[in-house]
Amino acid sequence: MKSSIFNKRFIFTVFLFILTFHPNYSAKILYDNNISLNNIIATIDKDSEQDLREAVKYLNINGGIIYIDTPVININKDSAIELMGEFSGGIIGKKQSNNEYPRIDFKKVRDEYDSKSISQGMIAITGSNKFLKYLIIENSASYGINISGNKTTLDHIITRYNNFPGISLYKAKDTTLNYCYSYRNFGKNSNGKLGTGFAVDLGSSSNVVFKYCFAWDNSNDGWLSFIYNGQTDRSESVSFLHSGGWNNGNLDVFTGKYDYDKGKALDKNLWSIQDLINSDENFEKNYKNKKFNIDNGKINGENAKEWIAKSKGYIEGNGFEFQSVNTLDIQNSKRVFDYSVVFDNKSKGFNNKNNYKCNGYFTNCVSFNNNINYQSSYNFIKWQNNWSWGSKKSDQIDIDVIVKKPSNINSSQKLFYSVRDQIIKAATSNKFNDNLNFDSPIQKLN
Repeated sequence: MKSSIFNKRFIFTVFLFILTFHPNYSAKILYDNNISLNNIIATIDKDSEQDLREAVKYLNINGGIIYIDTPVININKDSAIELMGEFSGGIIGKKQSNNEYPRIDFKKVRDEYDSKSISQGMIAITGSNKFLKYLIIENSASYGINISGNKTTLDHIITRYNNFPGISLYKAKDTTLNYCYSYRNFGKNSNGKLGTGFAVDLGSSSNVVFKYCFAWDNSNDGWLSFIYNGQTDRSESVSFLHSGGWNNGNLDVFTGKYDYDKGKALDKNLWSIQDLINSDENFEKNYKNKKFNIDNGKINGENAKEWIAKSKGYIEGNGFEFQSVNTLDIQNSKRVFDYSVVFDNKSKGFNNKNNYKCNGYFTNCVSFNNNINYQSSYNFIKWQNNWSWGSKKSDQIDIDVIVKKPSNINSSQKLFYSVRDQIIKAATSNKFNDNLNFDSPIQKLN
């Protein structure tokens, strides 16, 4: 055993020597005899894509932890930052002096993106026992984070302004997401369709748990879950605990009208807003002068109004959506919702589309001010203390369950919207606040 440890230390020391004196590598290497060789690898303290990629290469072969201690790392190469292999390890962002967390920004790759190709500029987790913590992933022309490995953990992650889903799971087993926020993802090249907060392929993924995760202002759904035709793994399960989604499928977000109507500044981080600014020299000036006009603007090379009109036929805008391309029975599949909230979405709050005989467990859930609050054909194993109000159309549930309507709607909505606004403020400030969730407003319903 001692010989084995010595050999590992010798190899590691050689690796450190090579990295330290390599002319193109400048990350601070942290090493201590009291720290496991599978623990801290490097701290990256400046905007260096090369340092990050080199550290990830080492992580994939040996495991370990990479710390990012810089406000941003800009990515210039259109290839995935891929965490692979079986060794335990991951990347952790360190809180900066202004209390913000580090960003990994793919904007340069996105700006040079050819829409006829598929961008690889993203974080990809294909290995097992990997994690990401306290990081912000933004501006990808592809996914923000794509997970196809086993035993993955995301903890305190923000994904935003991506072309595909902020976080996507495909062939992902035993995946846990805690305090993850995915907003304003915009499917520019899919007429909004692929711009979802979270996407989960439930025909290939199993044992997925979301805790305190929120999706808002995405061009399509907050959560899109699907099963492709021909997939046979019907024993999957997914849980949504203390999570929520709002204002998904509202294309006014992506022209700027949504923020304009609320008296907010123009969100120039949005890809669509950048298109409008670049195509109409007066758009931003008009906005600042309290005049909203997209008549002369373009989105993705098309007249903005025409793009919006066409895109409305491609998107749904649900809070939570589960769908498949066929209507096969999924007798062993389980959906668990507890303390989950959806509101102000373009279409449905909870939407079960063509997934028959899924076993549903709904407790302490709230759906309000959606087009339809609940549309489901689940086999409800448990249904308890679930609430609904303010929908344009009636709930559509196959079996006779009791959906409560509170007597204190006005005061309750104020509480829900207050929490919403605080969550948005924290995320847009590059910060995390673990005290923000909808548990208390739910408990105060009566």
